[in-house]
Amino acid sequence: GVRCLVWDMWLMDDPKKIKEVGPLIERDGKLLLDSIEPDGAGEAKGLFGYELNTPNAAEKWRKGADTYWDHSNSQYGVLGLWACAINGFEVPQKTWQLMEDAWIRHQDASGGWNYNKGTEVTATMTMAGIATLFLTQDFLHGGEGVDCKGNLNNPHIDNGLKWMTANAAKILQPNGHGDTVCYGLYGAERIGTAAGYKYFGTVDWFKEGAECLVKRQNEKTGSWEGLGDTVPNTAFALVFLERGRAPVMMNKLQYDIDTHGDTKKDVHWNERPRDAANLARWFGRASEGFFNWQIVNLRVPSQELHDSPILYIAGNQALVMTEEEVGKLRQFCEDGGLILVNADCGFKARGFTSSIVGPKGLAHQMFPDYEFRQLPQDHIVFNNQFHLGKGTQRIGIEGLSNGVRELMLVFPEADPARYWQTSAVGGHEALHEVMGNIYMYLSDKKPLRKDETYIVQNDASPTTKSIKVARLQYAGNWNPEPGGWRRLAAVVHNQDHLALTCDTINLGEGKLAQDYKIATLTGPDKFRLTDPQRAEIKKYVDGGGTLVVDAAGGSAAFTQAAQEELKQMFGDDAKQLDKTLAPEDAVYTGAPGPITAFSYRAFSARLLGGQTRTPRLRAIKLNNRTAVYFSPEDISAGLVGQQVDGIYGYSPATATAIMEHILVQASDGSAVAPVSPGAPAAPAGGSATKKPAGAAVPK
Repeated sequence: GVRCLVWDMWLMDDPKKIKEVGPLIERDGKLLLDSIEPDGAGEAKGLFGYELNTPNAAEKWRKGADTYWDHSNSQYGVLGLWACAINGFEVPQKTWQLMEDAWIRHQDASGGWNYNKGTEVTATMTMAGIATLFLTQDFLHGGEGVDCKGNLNNPHIDNGLKWMTANAAKILQPNGHGDTVCYGLYGAERIGTAAGYKYFGTVDWFKEGAECLVKRQNEKTGSWEGLGDTVPNTAFALVFLERGRAPVMMNKLQYDIDTHGDTKKDVHWNERPRDAANLARWFGRASEGFFNWQIVNLRVPSQELHDSPILYIAGNQALVMTEEEVGKLRQFCEDGGLILVNADCGFKARGFTSSIVGPKGLAHQMFPDYEFRQLPQDHIVFNNQFHLGKGTQRIGIEGLSNGVRELMLVFPEADPARYWQTSAVGGHEALHEVMGNIYMYLSDKKPLRKDETYIVQNDASPTTKSIKVARLQYAGNWNPEPGGWRRLAAVVHNQDHLALTCDTINLGEGKLAQDYKIATLTGPDKFRLTDPQRAEIKKYVDGGGTLVVDAAGGSAAFTQAAQEELKQMFGDDAKQLDKTLAPEDAVYTGAPGPITAFSYRAFSARLLGGQTRTPRLRAIKLNNRTAVYFSPEDISAGLVGQQVDGIYGYSPATATAIMEHILVQASDGSAVAPVSPGAPAAPAGGSATKKPAGAAVPK
């Protein structure tokens, strides 16, 4: 059984090896089929043992002896057949049924499983039982749920998970029959990734398990030891750590419908319980990697939803959420996440779809200034890792964008989850490939592992200085990335002990006071200021304030408009914007320390060619100080931290470092260094400022 997993991993790394591995899979699959005890074997029916292939053992099994089977061995027999089946070996349906019946028959009334008859229920064997039923469910019940008749529940899996929730701490403890911590944690990883649960009760199984393993590792040899042999224990530990921290392709939202105090109703959030699991497995094989999925809820802070960039919402009932829940979803999107919505059974779920995209729907509650539109065929999510071509026509995705990146994507009719649930790839490749594209779009082809994050939270340490920043509001999309400033405030607080306060200043009202050391102007669209607004900015800068302007998303339209506005405000001084600041300029080399490396998003690197290791800020010098910073390359989205493709601008690390330097230097009065001329700037509207294909225009 274990060897079959090796063949599966080998093929995942190189599918072309099927000619070499195929005969080995066929051999081991037949061996496993021949090893299952058939009808007439008493309690052993549908299970595996140690000595089945010896005449003596076979005779004892024929007589119905109960001492030659155990659940520990049997889980590896089922796991091995699963590995063979997903690589083309035919396992009869009656065999899957035989194995499922055996595990259901042996489940204890408490919901758990034991090693064999007459022994105590244990965490390790309960995890074996749950994981085994997940495997048989995929082959026996995968077609259930496609007709949208409500959530599907497997009572035997549910009862097993309830036992795990009640006994979660036991997954970290050794118990009988030679079990070890490492063996048990391997079981936890199997059901954690199969069931999609981040927690067993309140126990974060990966976090707690990883801490346990770190403490138990032999510092001299790097191995793990226990009641069993060192080599298997070390192997189990490594599998737990590698698989448990694998990138999470999507988080599936378990949600309630707000009934405003009336009787609660059953909510169809999980009509296709294997949709996300099967999709993650398909994508892993398609990209020669391994991806997890998770079930999450809105009872946790929004920051905990960011194990994946995708929050998946499925259903067919009108969705009503509380104000608190709407706020968490809004912050998830502002902090870099994307909400993906599937209307189960497509056009039959129009009430559900309307409750999302309608004039009073969830999207309008979160982002009233943006509107949905049909994604065009040249949008990046159709032309990323997989080029779908005409396959986009029947997918029909509606998208909501802030003008820089997508915030929500909706499948109103295509219902791809139907085919994810049944693992029906043939003939429906585009419905799988588009999800691979969406994930790669949101990770810029650099997926984060589960223990990696770009989210930064305030560490509550004391600050030693402060700075006020004015965020300038005008008639247009002036604030596409508010989450970036929350993250930047946490960065400068934690790293520089600097307290950052951001205020919205509506231009033209005369409220841009000099106590704001920095004023920022950004947006993704063409805009035009009024004469009073220009005069207010000019007065602020002449009085010693510093203006920072950046084209959100690298928008060419904003760049051109901003250059014209700066020319009107600063006349001939604006000609300084034709050159970039030299890499040795004080803004890069001064406090809080030199920026040692500059990097751009992959989309920018393709446009800039070889000019990807030097910064490209422009500046206007007035009275021997840097009065205006201007960046046609995106900084605003970079502050959010998420690696999104299709944006012309700095990488999140570089964008954050540049703004950190500007703030720190302004807060301590050191931002007075003269401007150093650098390379000529790219002309506005040229290839260096091309707007990403498919970027939306807000209402």
